[in-house]
Amino acid sequence: MDPLSDPMHLLSDAWHTLRMSVQHPSRVRTWDAIVLTAASPDQAKLYQLQLERAKQVGVIARATIILAVPDPGSQRIGSGAATLHAIRSLSSHIASNRNASEELKIDDVVLGMHVLLLHTGGDSKRVPWANCIGKAFVPLPFLADEDPDASVPTLFDHILAISALALQAFSGKGGLLIMTGDVLPCFNASGLALPEDGVCVVTVPCALDLASKHGVILSSSWKKGAAPPMRSSSGKSANRRLFLVDDLLQKPSTQEMFNRGAVNKARRVLLDTGIFALHGAAWQDMIRLATVHPNPVDEVITSKTEISLYEEVAGAWVPARHAWLQDRPLGKTLIGGLGAQKLQSYCAYEMKFLHFGTSGECLDHLAVNYVGTVGRRHFSSISSPSESEVAATAVVLTCNILGGVSIGDESLVFDCTFGSGVHIGARCVVMNIHSNLIGTDSSTHTVINVPSWHCVWDVPLKRKMDHRVTLCCGIDDNPKAPYKQGGTFCRKPWVQFMSDLGIMEKDLWPSSTVSQDLWNAKLFPVAKVGVSITFALWMMGDPSWDKKAMLSNWRNCTRLSFEELHSELNFDSFQLEVSKHRAEIAAGFTKATVITGSMGRNLARLSLAMQGNTGLKILKELLPLCKPSTMGQVPASRAYQAQSDIHMACGDKSAAAAIEPSIWQAVALETERAVGTQTPGTESQSRFGTRYLGLNTGSLGTPSVRQVKVELPVRVDFMGGWSDTPPWSLERVGRVLNMAVALEGSSVVGAEVVVKDSPGVTLNDDAGNEASVGDLSAVCFPLDAEDPFRLIKAALIVMGITRDEFKVGLDIRTWANVPRGSGLGTSSILAVAVVKGLLTVTGGDLSESNVANFVLLVEQCMGTGGGWQDQIGGLYPGIKCTTSYPGTPLTFKVEPVELGSNLAFELEERMVLVFTGQVRLAHKVLEKVVRRYLQRDARVILSIKRLAELAKIGQDTLAIGDLDKFGALLCEAWKLNQELDPECSNPFVDSLFKMVAHLSCGYKLVGAGGGGFALILAKCTQTSKQIKEMMSEVGSPVKVYEWKIHSQV
Repeated sequence: MDPLSDPMHLLSDAWHTLRMSVQHPSRVRTWDAIVLTAASPDQAKLYQLQLERAKQVGVIARATIILAVPDPGSQRIGSGAATLHAIRSLSSHIASNRNASEELKIDDVVLGMHVLLLHTGGDSKRVPWANCIGKAFVPLPFLADEDPDASVPTLFDHILAISALALQAFSGKGGLLIMTGDVLPCFNASGLALPEDGVCVVTVPCALDLASKHGVILSSSWKKGAAPPMRSSSGKSANRRLFLVDDLLQKPSTQEMFNRGAVNKARRVLLDTGIFALHGAAWQDMIRLATVHPNPVDEVITSKTEISLYEEVAGAWVPARHAWLQDRPLGKTLIGGLGAQKLQSYCAYEMKFLHFGTSGECLDHLAVNYVGTVGRRHFSSISSPSESEVAATAVVLTCNILGGVSIGDESLVFDCTFGSGVHIGARCVVMNIHSNLIGTDSSTHTVINVPSWHCVWDVPLKRKMDHRVTLCCGIDDNPKAPYKQGGTFCRKPWVQFMSDLGIMEKDLWPSSTVSQDLWNAKLFPVAKVGVSITFALWMMGDPSWDKKAMLSNWRNCTRLSFEELHSELNFDSFQLEVSKHRAEIAAGFTKATVITGSMGRNLARLSLAMQGNTGLKILKELLPLCKPSTMGQVPASRAYQAQSDIHMACGDKSAAAAIEPSIWQAVALETERAVGTQTPGTESQSRFGTRYLGLNTGSLGTPSVRQVKVELPVRVDFMGGWSDTPPWSLERVGRVLNMAVALEGSSVVGAEVVVKDSPGVTLNDDAGNEASVGDLSAVCFPLDAEDPFRLIKAALIVMGITRDEFKVGLDIRTWANVPRGSGLGTSSILAVAVVKGLLTVTGGDLSESNVANFVLLVEQCMGTGGGWQDQIGGLYPGIKCTTSYPGTPLTFKVEPVELGSNLAFELEERMVLVFTGQVRLAHKVLEKVVRRYLQRDARVILSIKRLAELAKIGQDTLAIGDLDKFGALLCEAWKLNQELDPECSNPFVDSLFKMVAHLSCGYKLVGAGGGGFALILAKCTQTSKQIKEMMSEVGSPVKVYEWKIHSQV
């Protein structure tokens, strides 16, 4: 499938943007405010909790204002009036929380903000089981397996991801994006074209049958296939996706669409997706209208009418609708306040419009074969899979499934506990059903049979804490369909259902003032825990129940309709029940990963779900089990990190901080063990005391060479970085593709070692620093972090030269003619030069593997971290793909990549190496990423795995000479680096890449990022010259460097 039209590919990109915007809003714009509309104060309270959850798990930035706004007085006012009410409420919220000293008017404050408004206040009549959670918060496990220890993503989370893309299309001006809570519009929203000072509706061409169920946009310019030139926020004078809107149609018939000229030659019409973007003057108009006195919404409340966003409000921006709108409630006010702007349509041709308007549509979207992208068993414990039959297409989320359970094809089951005797048919939705709570004995599970194509769910009520109601219906039942005009319940016509169970019309609709439909039918008995579900099973046709007794009991119970449920439902209790259930599952996962000793799960993530005293008690009980001495094969570094995570989850930050040194000491010690064996006679001092390493240091007594000068190239890394870094490379295969380069025509890193007869060591570098060490035994760990000769001293210690048997003295001089923080592996390659120089004078093993292992030890013992790719990059010539294999010792396989003279020349001509002028120390980045790996952060593991895969793909791509594809791989590697650490770039670097994006096929920062050198692969030699000119024009400290592949080391 074309990535541009693959919903999951688009969604993955959107999530990447969302994570970046939350973690680094200075680079990627994030929402200033997110506002949800709600039908009632209770629903608003539930939504506010959901918004806070989203902040806690990191899908909303901490600084973002979150607000759930109920319709005033719980009176339905329509999406248009709700829009005005939400903006007014946001303005009031800001006013009540600002400092009195601030002089800027509230309207001006809001005008400068980027606000997301999500309409989520509907009844969910066609998805009735979602009423207790809100349709926007139905579980939607797309991409869920990327983070198996995180909570199940919801529709809201995915909408938020798409909105993050759309936000990047806004200019510096503030604006409003309005979306609807029952549609996931999968499209490249970052390409959204916005009028500079106007409003646009996002549309998508669709078939007539779908359009007849939604709104349709009439645009003669779109129908003709041409759009008039219109200035957009991107600054372009014309955009072929922006069309002036002529008129609006609501749920039109096919004939009406043809009669009104809405259908183009391909028999497509423009579907209104419910997405509106207001920018500049249009946003200002909306704020003024919403905050004016008297409140315009009061007129709607007084008239007891509803104002639609898609008809009345949108009609104010369409002159053809003004005559109709004049006579509507609030019509003249809307025209006067908003009518100066004209509605335009942005056509998202590639959009996949995933509507969640019915239960069937929800199941359909989960059933689509998005290979590897739907988490069908997310956050669920299935203890006896061999004793249960769970269909491969079934989606089971946050459930505890014991043996003897069956779940049919394409069913959605979430927040449930099932034991033996529970059988769920095909295409069912089951929520919050716990078979161990039915009956008198909570240790046993009652038989439950849910027939195919049914929904069943259980909720607590306000009226009695020990009473609840279990609801059910058929998947395709339409609650709005009249009883005598095709309406159904539990997939049966009403007449048949009532006849089968002996129910009378007056039982269901005792009042003549209500509509006789499923929405208003008093079907669902209020009963004690465990009893209410028996009525649901009886109504769904379970033959095991005594019909006469059940009917009598049913009639004697207080019963509720779907319509009444909203005011009766105890949202607080429901949320507590769900949280407790999920906490129990998380506790089970946590116990299993600790007690079994695998430690493969992310305790920091799981602890987010383990709320309350019970969760904290479990975590504290597990703490003694996380000691390295009790963890068997689990690395000590991982055990210490688990202790730290548990302390943090329990709120004991000081205890977590106390463990920090042990984590990094363990990583260094594990690295020592991996690069050598404990062989007596090759003793080397480390910061942990005395260790024996199987590394050849040569003779420490009599130097074999009196003077040596070592000069080396720097390295440019393409792909695979981080997979070379301990502890990853000690536990998993690492693979890196990099290149040795000569800058400005020379090897720029070097060291000179001179043996002198007098004892002691003299040190100096190209920065003018000098130092003399008379007593070498005084050189020991820990070393001063500010010591300019820290690296050389670490090399002396690791190689054993600080011991008594080294009787002569040394003069050591080092230089690195590249900017500090370059990202070119300078410190590691400088360590290579020093180590090679020392090994030369001692007659040690100068093999590349011995030198590389020594440098790996030096960096770990210094506490700077770092992997093996830098030293490999400087030790071996040209381009090479290097693979490391965990074990004792750590082993390497270096494969040269032969380009041929023509391809090598083309690469040197097209690839531009630019110093960005931004400096950042790699060890700060390393510490952050290594910590996430030690936590077993799934996203870090996935990203590093993919980077290692890209190294091999890149090797093969270079081998066939496809530099354009190689550029795309560079971009993917850069994207993955940002997943590992969003701070690996900054706004200035982003601006450089944006400047040359149209001229290049790939780019990235080298090394750990954050600054240093940038690598830009031009589309051709001509654009390479343009890129160099553009970078040179930026001026100091940005500098273009000439470079060549270093073919000999």
